[in-house]
Amino acid sequence: MGYYYAMRAAFHQQIKLIMGSANYLVILIGAVPTVAMLAWIAGRGDNPTVLAYISIGAGLMIIWNSAPTRMGWLLDEELGNGTLELNLVSRTPVMFVLFGKVLAVSAFNTLGGLVAFFTVLIVSQELVDVGSVALLIPSLFFAMIAIIATGYIFSPLFLLVGGGGGFFNALVLSAPSVADSSTPSPYFLLGSK
Repeated sequence: MGYYYAMRAAFHQQIKLIMGSANYLVILIGAVPTVAMLAWIAGRGDNPTVLAYISIGAGLMIIWNSAPTRMGWLLDEELGNGTLELNLVSRTPVMFVLFGKVLAVSAFNTLGGLVAFFTVLIVSQELVDVGSVALLIPSLFFAMIAIIATGYIFSPLFLLVGGGGGFFNALVLSAPSVADSSTPSPYFLLGSK
């Protein structure tokens, strides 16, 4: 039961940190122009399936794009502020604290997904035709579980590779092992923190 309280406290702390800055507006309205353009294009077509994929897929894309990268950057900020060490030495396992933070970031990013969904509805001026609501709800549930798991797994990876460039740092870090020895590594060209 103590681990539940640790997750809940980490969840509330992360929500307060997100709401304490103006960066949350970027999450809520950042993808609206792109989603509006896609909805406008799909609304002009004859295929309602495309509109359904865009309306649901754009929201999930916003949630997935934000959750792992923002968690990695938050861990990097904790490392820079000196509070990550306190989480590591506490009696509560770090995985429970991290899981509460990932849940908070994913839950907040769900608002951005809803903004994207309603943007598609407003711009296309059509209702989304869903073949089976009974299959849509469990599918969205399992997609959210996958997004939370991805954020949980990738956030320490972002911290290990520097956190500054987000997901691409992980790709750049693996470049020397993929490239042959005569090819200069882009990691060294960009510099490290």
